[in-house]
Amino acid sequence: MIDTFVAFRVLPGRAAEFEAIHRRLLAHMCEMPGCIDASVHRSMSEPLAYMVHGRWESKEAWDRAHQTSAEFRTLFVQLPLEDHSVSRASFYEPAYAVASRPAGDLTLRV
Repeated sequence: MIDTFVAFRVLPGRAAEFEAIHRRLLAHMCEMPGCIDASVHRSMSEPLAYMVHGRWESKEAWDRAHQTSAEFRTLFVQLPLEDHSVSRASFYEPAYAVASRPAGDLTLRV
């Protein structure tokens, strides 16, 4: 499994348009073979900056989905972007994880 991180910078005044188109694009990508899930995050300090975190079975699955999907290309060119990092996405493999405590649980677990 790999995690991907893709950054987007949206044109001023067009965030709602970006989100509407990108929701369709992301729903399509999440149907592609090898996609586990994806989530979109907006910067709290720069509201036109977005980061997409995806989990894929492999980098090959990510490459295949982005290179072979005509719908991806059609939707992607409609995004009102100033800049993006799709072609130079960051790829990471899991190293370790820490689970959070359930809300209200003050018991220290070692």
